[in-house]
Amino acid sequence: MQTTGVVDAYMHAGQPRFGSAGEASMVCDHDYAAFCGGNAERLFFPTPAPPAASPELPDWLCLFPITRPVTVAPAGPFSLPMDVYEPLLSDYLTHNHPDAPLSFEGYLVRQLRICARALLEEA
Repeated sequence: MQTTGVVDAYMHAGQPRFGSAGEASMVCDHDYAAFCGGNAERLFFPTPAPPAASPELPDWLCLFPITRPVTVAPAGPFSLPMDVYEPLLSDYLTHNHPDAPLSFEGYLVRQLRICARALLEEA
């Protein structure tokens, strides 16, 4: 019975051999699946991951002011539904003047500041 080098590397004394292309396999489906696809899983994940825990941050950390912008959507674009986007864009185009240009991002930040102040006043 002929086997490939990859299969030969798997063979140990007394282990059944894989059949070549036209021969019947002497290895059960579970063992074949483990040989073909389970090696990386066994190599990299031999035990379950340790339990996750939230880190304990020191109290003094909250004393530092946050001065840089916070990324709202770090993994991709920030999508708005059309019923929200359309009135914002319309108002932006109405209020954006060539003598005082404003980016759409700047306009959105301005609108969010107005909303944030209103929320603080309600609280």
